[in-house]
Amino acid sequence: MKTPWLDTITNTGIVTGTAEDEARSVRIVNLFSFFTAILVVIYGLIFYFISGEIWVLYPALLLCVCFLAVVFLGNRRGAYVAGKIGLQLVFCSVLLYYGPMLGAGSGVQLLSLLLVGMPFLVFTRQQRRWRSVGIALPLLCILLLEYNNTYPLIRPLALSEQVQQLFRWLIMGVVCLLHIMIIRFYQTGTSVLLLKLQRSHEELQEANDRLAINNHQLEATVQARTRALTEQNQALQAAKDMADRANREKSVFLRETSHEIRNPLNAMQGIIYMLLNEGESDAVYAMNLLHKLHFNCLGLQELLNNTLQLSQIESGHKEHISQQPFMIRDWLHALGNTYRMAGKDKQVKVSISLADDVPDCIIGDRVHLTRVLNNLMINALKFTPCSRSVYVYCFTGEDASTQQARWYIRIADEGIGIPADRLADIFLPFERADKQIAYDQGGTGLGLPISKRLIEAMGGSISVDSVEAVGTTFLLTLPLMVGEAPAAVLPKAPLAALPEGKRVVLMEDNEMNQAIMQRFLTGLGVSVTIAGDGHTGMELVSAVRPHLVILDIRMPVKDGKQVIKELRNTPELCHIPVIAVSGNAFTDEAEEAFRCGVDEYLPKPLQYQQLHELLLQYLGRKENVLTA
Repeated sequence: MKTPWLDTITNTGIVTGTAEDEARSVRIVNLFSFFTAILVVIYGLIFYFISGEIWVLYPALLLCVCFLAVVFLGNRRGAYVAGKIGLQLVFCSVLLYYGPMLGAGSGVQLLSLLLVGMPFLVFTRQQRRWRSVGIALPLLCILLLEYNNTYPLIRPLALSEQVQQLFRWLIMGVVCLLHIMIIRFYQTGTSVLLLKLQRSHEELQEANDRLAINNHQLEATVQARTRALTEQNQALQAAKDMADRANREKSVFLRETSHEIRNPLNAMQGIIYMLLNEGESDAVYAMNLLHKLHFNCLGLQELLNNTLQLSQIESGHKEHISQQPFMIRDWLHALGNTYRMAGKDKQVKVSISLADDVPDCIIGDRVHLTRVLNNLMINALKFTPCSRSVYVYCFTGEDASTQQARWYIRIADEGIGIPADRLADIFLPFERADKQIAYDQGGTGLGLPISKRLIEAMGGSISVDSVEAVGTTFLLTLPLMVGEAPAAVLPKAPLAALPEGKRVVLMEDNEMNQAIMQRFLTGLGVSVTIAGDGHTGMELVSAVRPHLVILDIRMPVKDGKQVIKELRNTPELCHIPVIAVSGNAFTDEAEEAFRCGVDEYLPKPLQYQQLHELLLQYLGRKENVLTA
């Protein structure tokens, strides 16, 4: 049970921020001083009543005041050392006064033993010098008392032996009581110390546990980081290997592209030479040569398209899909006619058939589908031996998993086939089923991966099945979207002539292209003025004031984009329609040309039927027909 007034006395002089060891020693001094003050008064009264000597009582009352002063004055404002030394001095006063007065037989000297141990209890380790002073004071008192006992300077009171014996026992009781208090304080201090040690041990154990956990986490982190670095190094090595492989494959690709370009060029050059040097040759023979020339041009065009497509893929361009209705039967049969002529040279039969349930008009990207079918048909003709066949079959069906309508194109050849372990690789860039055969037959390894990318961009898929020495079958699967067929499909007519008096300025730096375009436009009844660069072309436009401008994007002196911008910024010329032609088939090149102000954009090689339709659109239609 706590007593508030006792707590007040005990904590007198302790302020906020006082160290724990210092506060403990202050409490000991306060308790010791307070209880000793009470004992001095009690024993002073007892001694007075026993001895009747007033000089025993008055000093006891004075010493009581001194002990209380230690509590209330000595520890004031944190003067802790003064309180501790003051306690020793008051005890020494008790020794020096009552020792001589009561005599050697009273046992007052026993208090000196208490006073020698007191400094170890109340002085901290930082107060070692004052501790020495506190120990020296009672020792000095003992020496003085012993000297007085030997050489009496102060005579003791004349007391009977019985009274002296009673005083001895009373003083021994006080000494025992004070020693018990000191032992209790030591015990409390020891308990506090043990508690601190236990707490320190627990804190140390917790710190060790945290250290062990941190070590484990650090070890795990190091291992994870090591694994990450290892994986990163492996990834970097894999990327390096992939880059090295890509460089090797691109080197092979460049060599084989050169081979693929030179072969058709050689054939084209030979055909042209024969047509020029054989004089009047058979018309059928000449027509066959022209068909072969056309097929080689088609192969070169697909090679360039695939190369450009690869460049777009590597630069991160996405495919632009244009879904438009088209007549599928006309489209397939037109492609079939082209490849039947190509197959005649190898005596390979090309068969095109469609199921009855295939709609007349389908919505899809006819341009990209043509590219895909060109790649597959060129491969089929390359790898099919003489006197064999290539079959193209179009049909419709339903996806078993999604229950959605699909249409299919199956291209089956009777060629050499593809090994089963190479089927998964043929859709990778630069990969061929058999490199030696591919080298003999030609091919860059780009057609199939680009075809797969285009089909998937249209929401479809491509699969392959092959048996060696039997043949290979590719199956194209596409979503079926039925379009609205035109009211009437007119048969293809000869090129319609244009109204008389139409003027066209042609800006083209290539002389061969100039000659071909001039022949084509003149045959349509158009007056053509030719400029070899953009600067001269602008002068001719200002002078001739044509109804239409056809210009190449890439020209010397002033390129096509500069010409277009100048035309659109010239009030008297800005109304003239412009058709741009370019050897760059990239979509971004066309978009930039449209931003500059062109009305139409055609990539080379030109499709002259498409150019004729644009001429009719911008120059007007005339009903008379040219004879070819």
